[in-house]
Amino acid sequence: MRIISSNQIVKIFKYGLVGVLGTTIHFLSLIFFVEVFQLGPILSSSLGFIIVVILSYYLNKKWTFQTDNKIFTEFTKYLITSCVGLLLNMVIMRYAIDILEWDYLTSQLLVTIAIPISNFILNSLWTFKK
Repeated sequence: MRIISSNQIVKIFKYGLVGVLGTTIHFLSLIFFVEVFQLGPILSSSLGFIIVVILSYYLNKKWTFQTDNKIFTEFTKYLITSCVGLLLNMVIMRYAIDILEWDYLTSQLLVTIAIPISNFILNSLWTFKK
């Protein structure tokens, strides 16, 4: 008896690949906004997160989950899920930087572990549900 179907494994793999691309863009955006525009790391991370939300929605809709749901409804759900992730992003960054006194890149690494897991669960069960 399989706990996870082969179809679900493929979705997890695709979601992971989209996530790796998104994470790369997120880190590059973070560094760019901090180093070039001298913005704070929390704002910079949040801006990177927003950029990645738009790209990830498109890739996950078309490639990972291959849904034909109404875009407005689906994207609204995706935005809600992403806003939960953004809030979690800011809380983790604030905690790691201000309480744990970690540097911004190490703090972002913690964000990179926590948010994809919660977002995959929400997106699978709610956003892209067929």
